[in-house]
Amino acid sequence: MQDQISEQFRESYPQSFIYLNDTFHIKDTTKRPLFDAIPAQVVFNTAFKANNVFIINKGSNHGIKKNMGVISSQGVAGIILSSNENYSTAMSLLNTNMKIIPYINGQEYYTEILWDNTKINSLKINRINKLERVKIGDVVSTGNSSLLFPKGIPIGHVSKITNKSKSQFFELEVKTATNFRNLEYVFVIFNNEYSNLKKLLSND
Repeated sequence: MQDQISEQFRESYPQSFIYLNDTFHIKDTTKRPLFDAIPAQVVFNTAFKANNVFIINKGSNHGIKKNMGVISSQGVAGIILSSNENYSTAMSLLNTNMKIIPYINGQEYYTEILWDNTKINSLKINRINKLERVKIGDVVSTGNSSLLFPKGIPIGHVSKITNKSKSQFFELEVKTATNFRNLEYVFVIFNNEYSNLKKLLSND
């Protein structure tokens, strides 16, 4: 799925970005695609604050609304906060309020991956038990615990492991897959079954 998004992104070269008016389907094994991706251009972006955001040139007229996932051609970029007719603001992955459950080596870890405003393009994961087999270079991606992103979208890779002697947990540093210093084009992810799935979850 990520390969298809990346390929579509590369084909939509900036000089001919009239393609941004379109929406393309992400292939799925079901009869109806679970996710659609809406290409957009970033027109404003911050990366050096505690709570970074970016603005894209697509809004409610293009089907974009609050709580849609946003990815770059490399990986997770953020989540839509608000939209008007033609523009939307997204919470960047580099935002202290951004929380995603990490998926590493075929397993979801129910601890959040966080931006702590210390290094650009670097996130932290706390409370990974030392019994877990995690090593530098392991890919961190989205799993099945979110309705906003397809499973397997890269968040980053483990770049540092801190072993605290008085703790039973590792602290992981994760280099983001997306380069937020040079964020120009993104895809907004539309879950076609979001409402139906959300209703099921609210009944639990």
